[in-house]
Amino acid sequence: MDKLNFFDFIAYVVPGGTFLFVLVVFLQLNFPGFNQWFNVDATYTILPFLIFSYLIGHVFNSLGKIMEDFFYKDIPIIDYFKSEKKSAERLIVLADLVFGYKLVKEGKDFNKGYLKLFYSRVGDYLEVNEKDAKITTLSSQRLFFRNSSVMFIITALLILILYTAIYLGMDCLRNHLPVYHFVFVISLISIYPSFYYSRQKFLLIIRFTFRNFMALHPRGKDDQLNK
Repeated sequence: MDKLNFFDFIAYVVPGGTFLFVLVVFLQLNFPGFNQWFNVDATYTILPFLIFSYLIGHVFNSLGKIMEDFFYKDIPIIDYFKSEKKSAERLIVLADLVFGYKLVKEGKDFNKGYLKLFYSRVGDYLEVNEKDAKITTLSSQRLFFRNSSVMFIITALLILILYTAIYLGMDCLRNHLPVYHFVFVISLISIYPSFYYSRQKFLLIIRFTFRNFMALHPRGKDDQLNK
């Protein structure tokens, strides 16, 4: 599921490119001398633009992972086991049978460390068995929404910095206040939907990951699963 594909590339380039475009526009609006850097044929700027957009997208991805860990860490995986009780029972048996993981402690609480490791191993297992096509698509979509949420947050912070600079007396930045207002409002409005859809895609990935894994080990084909 970690293989790079076209959709992953888009998930990095679009958020990264959008932020880079906004940044360049701000620089051109407020620093006229900056325009001389762009008085060249567009064919010479496309490749550097894509490269920088891709790199910025990776930065957003790293920040997105930190943001997810801060807000909900492994909670979606734990919630799946608590809500899907029948599936959880089979997965607990399969975890021990296939990987030797004990997902439940003696006190009947879930072993959170093993749950995360089990989820990761199942993903690798499905990839090896080429049963991860749908999951790969969902992962690319999740990556896009997560990177976009970070992009909107950073863009909003950039506008706040401009507002602060204006408040502190940099009147030269006042000329384009309507543009700042528009970008700031759009960014604020878009943060929650992008983060929300990123989480929803993650929940679908968890569901499909465990469903596909159980499909590879149906009841009746292995007597140990019926014990």
